[in-house]
Amino acid sequence: ALLKEGEGAKGHVNPAPLVKNLCITHHVISTRQSSAENGDPTVEIFELCPNLKRVALQSTFLHSSLVSAHSVQKLRCRSLFLVGPTFPSDWERHIHAIHSTESWASEGVHSSSLLTDVSDLNITDPLSSTHFAIPCLAHLPNLTRIALVQDPGKPRVEFSELDALLHNSKISMIVMSFDLRSFARARDVLDELSDRAKEYDERIFVLERLLE
Repeated sequence: ALLKEGEGAKGHVNPAPLVKNLCITHHVISTRQSSAENGDPTVEIFELCPNLKRVALQSTFLHSSLVSAHSVQKLRCRSLFLVGPTFPSDWERHIHAIHSTESWASEGVHSSSLLTDVSDLNITDPLSSTHFAIPCLAHLPNLTRIALVQDPGKPRVEFSELDALLHNSKISMIVMSFDLRSFARARDVLDELSDRAKEYDERIFVLERLLE
């Protein structure tokens, strides 16, 4: 169990500030005003681990994190892995939250979006159309690398869908992962995708998503 500040026997080290990598794939969605009252364990985790750098979260955190007083608002990390489907409205709300507070920065007011400091973003999102979110992702202020899992069985992709990201000079790498199990000559399909990606932009990398 993580120790709150000042707790524990003398000489014991509180491990919470030392935690830099975290994975939470179960999200207790609070139905009350206070998450703590509803038994949400992430309340203390995000409060007690201020030095998180790489975090993997169930995607529902993205949907609910802009709710007033939600515990995940305390999260600030450089690398974020989202597991599960996201929706265009989720990204739109976060971009609005980030940019609507830029004018307040001089007054010490910071955005409540957990995406503000993210430079590496991995979206495992096979159930919804990622390209609808691309225009929003291009506006994340610190994003430099992004990995996208494409819809299963969709080898034909128009790389022009990535243009909004590619027009951002901060973006150094876009990794696209495809499920090619339904294709008899998966290697040929992958090679064709990779060749087309490099012709379109050197920053695009194509991988096969290997599933058990």
